[in-house]
Amino acid sequence: MYILGLNIGHNATACLLKDGKIISCVSEERFSRIKNHHGIPFSSIQFLLKGIGIKIKDIDLIVLDDQYPVEKNPHFGKNFLNAYISKSKKNKIFSFLGYKYTKLFNRYYSIKEKLREKKRGYYRKNIRNRLSNELNFDKNKIMITDHHLMHAFSLIGNLDKGKKWLIFTLDGEGSGLCASVNIYDGKNLNVISRTRKTASLGYFYGLATLYLGMKPLEHEFKVMGLAPYAKAHNIDKIYSKIRSLFNIYNDLKFHSSFSMPFADHFFNNEMKYVRFDTISGAVQKLTEELCCEWVEKSIKKNRN
Repeated sequence: MYILGLNIGHNATACLLKDGKIISCVSEERFSRIKNHHGIPFSSIQFLLKGIGIKIKDIDLIVLDDQYPVEKNPHFGKNFLNAYISKSKKNKIFSFLGYKYTKLFNRYYSIKEKLREKKRGYYRKNIRNRLSNELNFDKNKIMITDHHLMHAFSLIGNLDKGKKWLIFTLDGEGSGLCASVNIYDGKNLNVISRTRKTASLGYFYGLATLYLGMKPLEHEFKVMGLAPYAKAHNIDKIYSKIRSLFNIYNDLKFHSSFSMPFADHFFNNEMKYVRFDTISGAVQKLTEELCCEWVEKSIKKNRN
């Protein structure tokens, strides 16, 4: 049985499995020479099929998440970043209000997500039809599912089915979420906690990367690399400001004091004249401590 897994968003990629085992995987940027290429990875698909001598009709199932819309512009990530940096006056006002009036904008995002949920069937049908037409493939063999569920399921094949497992997913954002806690009992995967993207630690880290003059979704490793050079006493001077932005309660969700997509205002207002390595050190410390707290609380709550 051949399964073709696709990522059609940031860093578009194709992965081919045979009887549950990965046999080949490649990202579209290798062919297009466009870093973090967006869109359907046509060249990657052809490369994988040609590599083992099969055709698209030999694929039993195509699986992908509900990325929407399907971007036709491979430079989408770069263009989105440029638009974010050079916001229009209207967008600057919207962004500032989002930072200042968190509860109001959280309600706005909540309504937006509910509307998206109602349209999820339409979105998935649209993606399925587009892929079917573009690849000349039976749309009934295209499976579209939740981004974070796919992260969680990617582990299951390597787990002992006789044990119970806690599975954590954490990223910038996917399917409107940024984190989840799941329990796998050898047969079923049960989701026990999901965090909306408005409290995304990944967004916060990405916007710290942007504030330091680097590219989000690409240069975060440089922030991590700068962190050890910061003096502990300098980190301590600003850490309380950063640490107070996030909390994890008994629901095992991340909670933030404002919507994280607007975190650029926090850095512009609160981190002026702070050394770059100090900011990096504080952001890295927050990430490590928050993730450890999240995992520890999840283990404690689900020990039995």
